[in-house]
Amino acid sequence: MQKYLWLVFLAGGLWFAKTRFYDEPKPKTQTKLEAAAESYGRYKAAKAGRIVPERPDAPPVDQASAESILESLQAMVGANKTPAEKAEARFEQFMKSWQNGGVSESDEAQAAACLWARGARVLSVNETNDAGTFFDLWRKEKSLYVETIRYDILYFTPKDDHIVAVVSINGEKYQMGVPYAANPIYWVN
Repeated sequence: MQKYLWLVFLAGGLWFAKTRFYDEPKPKTQTKLEAAAESYGRYKAAKAGRIVPERPDAPPVDQASAESILESLQAMVGANKTPAEKAEARFEQFMKSWQNGGVSESDEAQAAACLWARGARVLSVNETNDAGTFFDLWRKEKSLYVETIRYDILYFTPKDDHIVAVVSINGEKYQMGVPYAANPIYWVN
């Protein structure tokens, strides 16, 4: 009986080693999104005069679905927006994060500081620390370093390289400059 048990154990070990280390890995199938992105990349490369070889395992993608997927991706990252529209979206996200974060050490407070400083929800460690410090100082300038805020965005006025956001915070009216570039938001008045 022990011989059979050892034989079964040895056969199982050999089978495991063969399937784990010697068999060819199964090829990864492409998703429709990956195929569309690759198809679009080939299209752009061909337009630029570069030759990109076809992949034999790539599923066919029709132009309409590739364009619709590309449009939805561009809408997600704001590729079709003007600089003023991007600045408005940044300001709206910033105000929402500021309201939800308050003066705590929460993710929303950190996101508000990062959106204030560079227009991104996440920055490197050093930039995040600096953003938090300078965001607190910026709020203290107008005595807005408070636990909770209520805000109402009244309107935006586009300028040369920024927009002016007029907002009511805790019943007081403020004007803030929101740069098109990744620079800090600043007080206008």
